[in-house]
Amino acid sequence: MIAPTSLGLHEYAPNRSELAAKYIEEFGRINGSAFFTEGLSWSEAMTRHCELLRAGIEALEAENAQLRKKLAFINLLNGRASDFNSL
Repeated sequence: MIAPTSLGLHEYAPNRSELAAKYIEEFGRINGSAFFTEGLSWSEAMTRHCELLRAGIEALEAENAQLRKKLAFINLLNGRASDFNSL
């Protein structure tokens, strides 16, 4: 069970539906529901959430690198040099 203070709830322990709502509010509808259904503690849910965010960042960085390569190639074909430091 989650410690009430870890959710910012100092006066009472939330019931199951309030706790589910807090997970959904914090982690989004899909992930919050999944984390709550899986029975993850708040700490475990935060860890999983951070892992998913890191994976998303890595995917965006890879996409960014690919797009920069395509832009450099297009600029090369058009006879323009690319200065990615200014982008």
